[in-house]
Amino acid sequence: MNPVEYDYGFTLAAFMLALLCALFTVHHSETDIVRRRQRALFRVILASVTLTPLFSFISTYIELLGDAHRFFTVMYLTQLGLFVTHHAAAPFFVLYTMSLNGHIRGLKRLIQIALLIPFVLIELAVLTNPIHHGLFYYNGDLRYTRGDWMLPLYFIALFYYALGIVQMLRSRKVLRHVRWSYLLFCYLMVLAGIAIQLFYPHIRVEYFTESLMAMILMVAFERDMHTISPLTGLFNRIGFSEDIRINELAGRHYTLIAIRLRDLKDYARILGETRYRALVKSVALGLSQSRVSNLDEGAYSYDEDSLALLLYGSEAKAEKRRDEVLEKLRGSWSIPGGGAIQLQATVAEIHVPKQISDRKLIMGRLSDPEPLRPEGVTLLGTEEIEHFERAQKVEIALRRALQEDRLQVWFQPIWNVHEQRFTSAEALSRLIDDELGSVPPSEFIPIAEQRGLMGQLGDFVLDKTCAMAASGVVGEGGLAYLHVNVSPYQLPGENLAERFNAILARYGIGPERLRLEITETMDIDNSALVRQSVSQLREAGFQFAMDDFGTGFSNLSSLLSGRFADIKLDRSLLLSAERDHGRQMLRSIYEMVRASGLITVQEGVETEEQLHLVEGFGCDTVQGFYFARPMPPEDFTAFLQENRTTDVPMKT
Repeated sequence: MNPVEYDYGFTLAAFMLALLCALFTVHHSETDIVRRRQRALFRVILASVTLTPLFSFISTYIELLGDAHRFFTVMYLTQLGLFVTHHAAAPFFVLYTMSLNGHIRGLKRLIQIALLIPFVLIELAVLTNPIHHGLFYYNGDLRYTRGDWMLPLYFIALFYYALGIVQMLRSRKVLRHVRWSYLLFCYLMVLAGIAIQLFYPHIRVEYFTESLMAMILMVAFERDMHTISPLTGLFNRIGFSEDIRINELAGRHYTLIAIRLRDLKDYARILGETRYRALVKSVALGLSQSRVSNLDEGAYSYDEDSLALLLYGSEAKAEKRRDEVLEKLRGSWSIPGGGAIQLQATVAEIHVPKQISDRKLIMGRLSDPEPLRPEGVTLLGTEEIEHFERAQKVEIALRRALQEDRLQVWFQPIWNVHEQRFTSAEALSRLIDDELGSVPPSEFIPIAEQRGLMGQLGDFVLDKTCAMAASGVVGEGGLAYLHVNVSPYQLPGENLAERFNAILARYGIGPERLRLEITETMDIDNSALVRQSVSQLREAGFQFAMDDFGTGFSNLSSLLSGRFADIKLDRSLLLSAERDHGRQMLRSIYEMVRASGLITVQEGVETEEQLHLVEGFGCDTVQGFYFARPMPPEDFTAFLQENRTTDVPMKT
């Protein structure tokens, strides 16, 4: 086969493949709103691999016609065009790789310019080739002939690809394994094409391998619709998570501007689906579109009412961008179809990793339930961000402890004043984490209630309490029953009585060995689900104790209704008894409770004077540090064995 015809076939195939990629990319351009810089780099590569074989095709076709003298100018210009476009592929492929692994972000402008200097020199050499003929020329027979500068040209191309390989290797931990494998294949394939072209000049396989490279990049990296929100066109939470992961692995410093639109979803009912979706898109693009082409910023639509901006500049620039967002939010927003609204929003500016370093905490900042705030646009302060970070860490520690069965249940004994011995105890959950240390229940239980973990936590505590009750401490060990707390967030749950009975059956004990503590602030009568659960538990044989009496609305009718067997008086009542008025109030409460026939438990007794005080009021049982602090199961069992006398134990 004629070498020119052989070249012609490879060139035509390369052009058709590149043209197909170009048409497909133009047709599917709906994701251009995000990663514009990466998309622009890809388009330069695509233009290079499309125009290069086109120019080569025209030049080769003229040679095949045998009419080179007539169309010499066209042939020469197409060769110049070939050189101009072809040698753009290598440097822009390097920059594209750097955009994939994130190293292009924050890259100093001087370094970017330095990277492109060899490319610019090549382009100047190409444009001046008619003068020096160093790259190529046509001999007397008008046959294409390489010049002396061709070898340095290849070395410059190899320099770029070597630099690209370094960047590819830096991408090993950043890109997913499959995507990194695609990138590796692209480099190997292009380098193989260059090597073949170097030793066999008439086999233009290099163009074909570059076209294949463009197709692989398009499929593996440009068609990432699963990371794009179809509503706003910005990256969704998958895209946000991926970029956060890349930033973490690259050790990059950046600023997160987290935006929570507190009342946006309320307009769904008012506007209807079509107008509401248009409003959501308008707000998302209004806060981000003017900046998404910026190399130092990424925009994300985490949810309908949650947006995020990742800023890769200085903290001063981040503060300026934050102020722009606040100013925009405080303005009016046009409603599609007419009218305008003002949004309620919360904005947080978080410097990563200075303020938050853990990827899960960063993700949680956007999914964390938004507390009630004043009307208007609110900017979170440093203390609130630190509080959030702590809450997120506690949540992660709690989930980990529940999954790994590392949460602990300790027990605090309760002293019976009449029998002068310990007759019951309260089960108390304890969270001890390797990173956070000991986390008090007052901190992790509200978090468990907010994050939907109370059902799992409650079942865990009940299981450990039943295990202790079945171990012998209840009954032969001297205790009548164990107190275990039931959260208001547990009671509305479905099949609560069935779950509790299943746990009891696992240990072969009955409900009489437990007292379920319900806080006074829970309004049983106003919740049908709670009322139903309490009724089912009572029918199953469980008895209830009112916990923390004195901190809520003091529902006297609940006390007299027969719903409770015990009442636990909050420590605050005992502290108030140090004053004359508080003492008289506490005395009245004891008289009222005693008249109702309930067993009283005074919480928070720490001194002998407090003990004598409540004994004088007629208290039945006492709980507090005066007798013992909460202790692990093994220590609790040993404590009971050591204190089977009728003497009041000394404070521990």
